[in-house]
Amino acid sequence: MVIQPSLPLSTSAGKDWHNNLSEQVISGRATTLMVDMSQVHCLDNAGLVSLLTALRLAHHRQKRLCLCSVPPAIRMVLELAQLDHLFEIVEPLPLQQAA
Repeated sequence: MVIQPSLPLSTSAGKDWHNNLSEQVISGRATTLMVDMSQVHCLDNAGLVSLLTALRLAHHRQKRLCLCSVPPAIRMVLELAQLDHLFEIVEPLPLQQAA
């Protein structure tokens, strides 16, 4: 399952993004969830919390959560927060997942 946010993952995205991502992890039947970050140009603390919550939920449900097509600026935020080692980062989105 591919989840593609097309907005900043920030406080402005609010609870809608956080709830949507969590719901996708909880209710989806897919064992692998790919978050396509190619359209994300902003990531702040609220966005990081949403991603970390989704990762925790996925691990709890024995699912795999991957980030793919992570722009350099977003990768830098993950590295500065020392979170890049927690997430599986795939480059680019695998073709079989894109369809």
